This record gives sequence, C-alpha cells and structure tokens, in this order.
Amino acid sequence: MEHIVWAKIFERLPWPLIRDDKLIGDERCALARTRPDACWLLEDRVLHLEVDEHSHDDREIACELKKLDSANWGIADGKFAHLPTWTVRFNPSEYDRRRVTLTERCDALVEHLLDLLRAPLDGWCTLRTNVTFMYYHSKAGRHIEAARAATESVVVQRIVE
Repeated sequence: MEHIVWAKIFERLPWPLIRDDKLIGDERCALARTRPDACWLLEDRVLHLEVDEHSHDDREIACELKKLDSANWGIADGKFAHLPTWTVRFNPSEYDRRRVTLTERCDALVEHLLDLLRAPLDGWCTLRTNVTFMYYHSKAGRHIEAARAATESVVVQRIVE
C-alpha cells in the first residue's frame, strides 16, 4: 500500500533524504533503530512520513511510541544538532469516520507535508516529537490516546478525520 500512496504523492513533493532505505538510531542500541518510510532533513527541521496501513492497529502501543521518540532523536548522531521534528502518520487503508477516497486523502497529505516543509516553525515543539495522525480508523484510537498521554516525548499537534 505504501507504494500506491507514494505513486500518488511523489511528483508533488521534494525527494526525501531517506526513502525506506536507511536506518536511524544508534548502532549501540539496535532496538532503537527504525526505518522511516520517508524523511526530509532540512536546515531547521526534520519531517518524517509514516504510511501506517490499517492504522497500525496490530502494533503494540509501546513500539509505536518508541518509533516516534526514535524519529525525534535518531538523526542527532553527532553529525547533526537536534532539530525540531514532526512525524505525519497516514492511514491509506479502510477508514470509518467519513467517506473520503484514497486520492482525496493523498491530496490532503501532500498539502500538509508541503505546509510542514515550508511554513515557519511557529507552534512546533522543539524538544518533543510533533505528530499528525491522518485518517486513523477508530479501532486504532488507542495509538492516538497513547501519544496524547506521552506528554514528555510527544505532542499530538493535529488529527485529520
């Protein structure tokens, strides 16, 4: 499904530095290493895109929270200073809030990513991972609630329903 989404959005976005081909995190802590679906590294920010098929309903909450925290600190490996980080978690699969096609969802995703890539950093938390959940199925609401409760490491900035 990720490839279908990428085919619908890639021509409208700058090419990411990481495109599901690099691990982030430290070698000393292999369990903290993750592979982002896409990552843009700019001079003043880091933006991650995660295509979460089926809203990652089958995933453990702790693992999903760890991935958000790794996204925030994994780039800071000595070559880069820590930068404000935002992760967009996008569900391309079934969605039960309202009727919206995959093409409409991808259009909204591109608009949101471009805004995050270009807009001033006003409103971004500089130390915690900023997160947008887009089109998450209600059965995976526990992931959103867990992210909201993880106030020391995550800031849920936006939910698109």
